[in-house]
Amino acid sequence: MWASKPIGSIAWAGFLLRLSLGFHMILAGVWSIDDFQRFSAHMAQLTGFMGQLTQLYAAVAPFVLITVGGLLLLGLWTVAAALVAVIFFLPMFYGQGLFEFPSDVLARRAIYKDACILCACASLTFTGGGILSLDRLMKADK
Repeated sequence: MWASKPIGSIAWAGFLLRLSLGFHMILAGVWSIDDFQRFSAHMAQLTGFMGQLTQLYAAVAPFVLITVGGLLLLGLWTVAAALVAVIFFLPMFYGQGLFEFPSDVLARRAIYKDACILCACASLTFTGGGILSLDRLMKADK
């Protein structure tokens, strides 16, 4: 049936996921550094963190986001970078109040966004970098 047949190669799925997640993570990291006070205040409000762990996470998060985003854009160590992103976004997803569903509409939107990012990163661990990635080019040389 034509409606269920893929349009192209599965390699394009990894490419599109990789680019969108990479750009998102780089921008989020740069914006977190730019407005660090607001970002660290937001991290302090998350329910899954305690004291010093919150400060450490807030200090490291922008640099992890920029590094992982850059690796995803290049398609270098894509599966490892996506796995780091999954591990990185799990506490944020849980900390937004996953089980204590907030009544605030903006908080609910953040949960949905984090869930989409988390699922996209998990999908990228299965698809790999896709077409036009350095991983694929280095694999072709061998």
